[in-house]
Amino acid sequence: TPGELGDVGGADYVGVTAFTTPTKEDAVAGGLGLLRAAAEALTVPWFAIGGIDLSNVAEVAGAGAPGIAVVRAIRDAGDPEAAARMLRSALDRQQ
Repeated sequence: TPGELGDVGGADYVGVTAFTTPTKEDAVAGGLGLLRAAAEALTVPWFAIGGIDLSNVAEVAGAGAPGIAVVRAIRDAGDPEAAARMLRSALDRQQ
């Protein structure tokens, strides 16, 4: 939640949940608003995680996420290497 962003308890980095995902059904999605709040509040390195794929990676990066973590977007791709390259390219275009 946005309120928790100010207290990361000495963490070296933080993962901020973007969207719901079938790979972690109990994760609570924060959406783009939480990513924007993280971009403003966090002073440690952080990344967006959860439900990110080629259809929404530009929005995630546009919300301020400096990096992403994905599973499905690469694991389930017909060409995982190409999928990883496209995700990286989309991130680079937004930053």
